[in-house]
Amino acid sequence: MSREQGSESAVSGSQFIKEEQMAKEKESPKKLSRREFVKGAAAVAGAGALVSCAPAATPAPAPTCPPVAGVPDTWDKEADVVVVGFGGAGGSAALEAHDAGAEVIILEKTPTPGGATSVCGGIIYAAGSSVQKAAGITDTPDEMYEYWMAAGKGLNDPELDRILADRSAEMVEWLIEMGGVFKPERLYFSGAEADPEFAAITPPKLRGHYIEAVTPTWPFPPESDPTRTYGPTAGGTGFFSLFWEGANARGIEVLLETPATALVTDPITKEVLGVKAESQGNTLYIKARGAVVLAAGTFGMNKEMCKLYCPDAVGSNWNPLSHTGDGIKMAMAIGAELRNMNQSSIAVSIPQGSIMVNHGGRRFFDETCYRTPGEAAAGYYVSVHAIFDDAIQQEAQVAETIQAPTIGELAVEIGLAPSVLEDTVDTYNGYAKSGKDLEFGRTTKGPHGSLASLDVPMVPIETPPFHAVKVSKPVTSSVMIGGLRINTKAQVIDVYGEVIPRLYAAGRTAAGSMGEMYPGSGSSILDVFTFGRIAGKDAAAQEPWG
Repeated sequence: MSREQGSESAVSGSQFIKEEQMAKEKESPKKLSRREFVKGAAAVAGAGALVSCAPAATPAPAPTCPPVAGVPDTWDKEADVVVVGFGGAGGSAALEAHDAGAEVIILEKTPTPGGATSVCGGIIYAAGSSVQKAAGITDTPDEMYEYWMAAGKGLNDPELDRILADRSAEMVEWLIEMGGVFKPERLYFSGAEADPEFAAITPPKLRGHYIEAVTPTWPFPPESDPTRTYGPTAGGTGFFSLFWEGANARGIEVLLETPATALVTDPITKEVLGVKAESQGNTLYIKARGAVVLAAGTFGMNKEMCKLYCPDAVGSNWNPLSHTGDGIKMAMAIGAELRNMNQSSIAVSIPQGSIMVNHGGRRFFDETCYRTPGEAAAGYYVSVHAIFDDAIQQEAQVAETIQAPTIGELAVEIGLAPSVLEDTVDTYNGYAKSGKDLEFGRTTKGPHGSLASLDVPMVPIETPPFHAVKVSKPVTSSVMIGGLRINTKAQVIDVYGEVIPRLYAAGRTAAGSMGEMYPGSGSSILDVFTFGRIAGKDAAAQEPWG
């Protein structure tokens, strides 16, 4: 072979290789980074395959790539952390994220922020606080943890409860530092700590810390069921005032009447990039450079969701009307896992001093125990009644009672055997006069009490006319237990057990710390503040995606 032939063959071979490479490049899409993808340098086609936007071979302007499906070309607003909902959980998350150095935007569905926190009873559950110590009470997180785990009956997450017990005193001190006022004389047995079942596990301690109410400086109260009314000094005002004033002092942007409607996600990485919201009839896209925190309350006022997940709560009127499960549904739409959706805290009140009888006309528990009367009544599928006399009625002023001049006639009115109900009341009256309930251990003082006076009396039922109220069907659910599954960082978990990137949840939008039984008043508030703060701090630490 001549040198010329060899050279020609080498050139031909090289040219062939180059042509082959060019052909392959034409057939293969150009690889793009996720950031380029999200910014619009690529497009989604069909089932999500990238379409090549490589520039033309001849000099010409590069073609414009179609937008990524579901991701806006431009954002109307942006921040490091976007918080959905401005109640206790959202307020806690926003303050913590801001104090960690993040720029924060809060979206609130209603014109009246505060949510359930602002109208709650004003109690936070805690162990080992300075308030307890000032009252001479020795308590530990370990004791509280044992009680919570027993109350949950296996349906609560031990890791979440461990965090709550260990940080509960810290939450009280945090609130005090921000200006909250707690008095040692206003500590309560707020749950079932003194009930025999739980007192046998760990000694009952006064863990219900009441915060002093304030006059609201924000639009109040939130819109609620017309059968519920809230005064201007509802205990929860003492809590929410700290978040309202704290957000204002920090200059955190709050968008009222701006409901979030959907999460914006990266279709490839599944990261949460921001939220879609509505404001004054306009659609807004709000970018979350770091993360989104869902703190939009529970689903207790969404009757359809209650029918599907928690039938006991269908008649609930406890929560603000805005609690329609928005945050839960938004996360469900991108694959979030749910937890304990069928659990709720049933609240049914009976007049102090009354007794409860079942369909056989007999008492069936100590009426002063925490889990009763609501949870006990919920276990019966036929009528359960509260029985009391006119002396109790004059104090309680119960509307629409069934009345009769004698216990026997009252029994006939409510469908019970007169002789049985008469015997039940006579027996109870004997216990009341002696101060000892030989059947269920109820006492004149009652198992619940506090350094304030909250005792439930045991007095004879003997002043006519006599009254009865049917309480067999629960009428309210004070706390919805179920929500999104989260981990110890308040990150939302998907149906495959994986973290959904850049998505957090707190408050009653999340679930896991409570199980079969609500531990006591202030438990939800402790959970709300603790995981709100955890979510805010961790969200603020996320590296910006773009």
